[in-house]
Parts: sequence; C-alpha cells; structure tokens
Amino acid sequence: MTYRELSAQALAETDYESFLTELERALTNGRRDPNAVVQETLTEIYFGHSNTETDQLPSAARAVIHTFDPRNVTTEPEYYTDIDTARYSDRKPLIWLWQMFDRSPLGQNALLGHRFRRMLSPYIFAKVGKNFKC
Repeated sequence: MTYRELSAQALAETDYESFLTELERALTNGRRDPNAVVQETLTEIYFGHSNTETDQLPSAARAVIHTFDPRNVTTEPEYYTDIDTARYSDRKPLIWLWQMFDRSPLGQNALLGHRFRRMLSPYIFAKVGKNFKC
C-alpha cells in the first residue's frame, strides 16, 4: 500500500525528530539502564518533566511514577512458565515503553506514533518489514 506523505508544523516536526533521536540514543548507547530511561521518559510524557520531587507528591502520583519503571511492573507474558526470561527481560523496558506511550496523549498522534513504533521495533522484534507501520 502506498502512503501519503504527512507532516506536522515545522516546529512540531523538529521536536518529534529530536524526541525520537534522543530517546533511541539513550536506550541503545549502553550508558544508562534502559529501565531508568523508560521511567524518566514516561514521567516526562505524563508529568511534563522528570525532576519531580516525589516526596512532595500524593501517594497515588508516587505510585504512578514507580509504575513507569518496568522493574516495578508485571506484564502478562511474565506469568507463563514457557517464557524465555532472559530474552524477555532485555525487551521488557521497550515493550513497556511502547504500551505506555500508546496510552498517552502522544500515542494518540498517529503521525508521531508510527515513527515511535518504527524506531522501537527493531529492538523488540527479530525482523520487521520495510515501511513497518503499527
């Protein structure tokens, strides 16, 4: 299928590209634990910044921030005994980021969402086709 070329306003396009480039670099350069990158990114997406003083927040908000860290979450595949835990643990932060991104206002924007998923997909799946769109 041939897709139309769509874009946002120039400043939005610049910010979208910066967000995706910086996120991919942080997740893959080996300098930081991907779980911490995911927690920080989700906190920024949902709260607008990541330097939130958690001790000043209500307990429900603190619980949300803890849940942004994939290490504090159990996903459905983890319940099953046939899971390859080593392979899954490497991908879990990226899968959690994908799921939580999709639930956010950013994830409702197909223009950014398709790019986001295309950026993450090679790190989650063994193979994706050309012009992957999910």
